[in-house]
Amino acid sequence: MMSHPVVPLARAASLAAGVTGVLALIISGIVAGGRGMLGAALGLGVAVVYVSITLLVGWLTLTRDPNVMMAAAMGSFLVKLVLFAVALSILKDHGVFTHVSSMAFALTAVATAVATMIAEALAFMHSRRPVWDESVAGVR
Repeated sequence: MMSHPVVPLARAASLAAGVTGVLALIISGIVAGGRGMLGAALGLGVAVVYVSITLLVGWLTLTRDPNVMMAAAMGSFLVKLVLFAVALSILKDHGVFTHVSSMAFALTAVATAVATMIAEALAFMHSRRPVWDESVAGVR
């Protein structure tokens, strides 16, 4: 039985996020102590949610027309940017960054997002499977 085409991407993203997160927690803990570890953990959480939205949209639109899939991907990108800005604003307003290292937060969030995107791209290239199933989507 063939697995869902998004599964290899999710596995690769999970592995990349896990490795990046553990490294960020260790390095931040050594450099900035407990505040660094909290910042890294918060950054990891934000990045994982950010990447999970992409995988969820890919899974939900897999059997749709390719144009719908692209529109959903672009729309989810805009939603993620807005949610990220709102999350940062809420965290700042509640004084979270006085208790955590903002540098560890930012570096971990960016490193995790970049690592998962690279892992997803590599997993997609190695899977040699189409992003959507043309027979199900009705593309001729």
